[in-house]
Amino acid sequence: MPNNPTQKPAKYDKLIILAVLIAAAVAVTLISLNTLVKPDELTWTPWAFYEWMINYQAGFVRRGLVGELVQRFYFNHEAQALNYLAFFSGILFIGFSIQQILINPQVRQTALLYSFAPTGFFWIAVANEYYFRKEILFYLAIFLVSALYRSWYSRRSKWLAILVLGLIILFSSVLPFVHEAYPFFCGLIFVSIIQKIITANYGKAKASLAIQVFIAANLLMFVFMSINKGNVLISQQIWASLSVDARHFSNNNQISGGIASIGWSLLGGVALPVHAILSGMGSYYLFPLLLVYLITGYIYASLAEQPLFVAYTKPVFISNFVLVFVGFLPLFMLGWDWGRWIVGIFVVLSALIYSNLLIELPQQTLIAVTGFLQKRLKAIFLIAILLISLVTKTPECCISGSGATLWDNKLVTLLIKTLKNSGQH
Repeated sequence: MPNNPTQKPAKYDKLIILAVLIAAAVAVTLISLNTLVKPDELTWTPWAFYEWMINYQAGFVRRGLVGELVQRFYFNHEAQALNYLAFFSGILFIGFSIQQILINPQVRQTALLYSFAPTGFFWIAVANEYYFRKEILFYLAIFLVSALYRSWYSRRSKWLAILVLGLIILFSSVLPFVHEAYPFFCGLIFVSIIQKIITANYGKAKASLAIQVFIAANLLMFVFMSINKGNVLISQQIWASLSVDARHFSNNNQISGGIASIGWSLLGGVALPVHAILSGMGSYYLFPLLLVYLITGYIYASLAEQPLFVAYTKPVFISNFVLVFVGFLPLFMLGWDWGRWIVGIFVVLSALIYSNLLIELPQQTLIAVTGFLQKRLKAIFLIAILLISLVTKTPECCISGSGATLWDNKLVTLLIKTLKNSGQH
């Protein structure tokens, strides 16, 4: 592998762009088949559907904003409304992804890695997962603000700066009402953007104050949402408020999915990740997490024009990977949807890299942490490997998982059916 990947001949750029656009076309087709063909039905998990359907019919409760709007304006047509929301969100996710990875010729060769990553838009569409989850709105907010920030960075326009900061304030005021996990997804990258813009316009002191206010406001919002988590009675009342059509996606018409989780205790929520770990299969997620590290490290190496190994061991890259991971750690502890959090890590970290927003930790902090790790590296590795070994088993065969595959998805099924029908004629 060349030390400077940007030296790839220009002719490969056209092939890369073509491959990415083909992948995007396949992804768009799959999302369309899973949302628009039968909009009154669900081809994605009912759990996510019922999480969207949490509403305020039993009083204020966290995560209820979208469900309240659907309840008010699309009663008896909830599946159709959310299928359209999932479709447009998925298409925007793909569009923003393409804009991010193809806009800069310097890192265009990383577009294939980004697109076909296990956390990239191609696999998201093939597996028929993630794009219909609530956090898709967080990703769209990150993409939009990051794109505008990149435009501001090249132009230094005062009005663009105001627009970017205004959108951050708007999203931070509204999106926590969609899901209280908003700060875990958007907090770090928005802090970096605030720091860059306000420092450039008003200096470091005001940037530091703005960041403190932003963090404090987000913490208060998170605490407020956590206090209003709901209970079993509220989940029952919300379920009763749904239309018959909305309830029929549940087995035996029982309270299901995200609505049922309102009544869970903290210990009940934590029990699921603990069960996943003790099952011996939870450590599987270390593999896609490692791939995220390798893929984003390659993107960073391309953008920084550094040798690959140097980029992987660069303190600024390692520290930002750790910062993003730690930011998502509470979600790993409180919910067993670990694949969702790994996708989140990938989206946030890659956006930080593509937008040149990696956070530079103080030199003294890096020196202190590096010194600590160097002295205890062998012991840390021993403990980590031992813990991973204790919660990892090696099944004899036949591992199965959720989500569709390259050979088992709606598009392949449609193509096979079309070929069979044409052969009969």
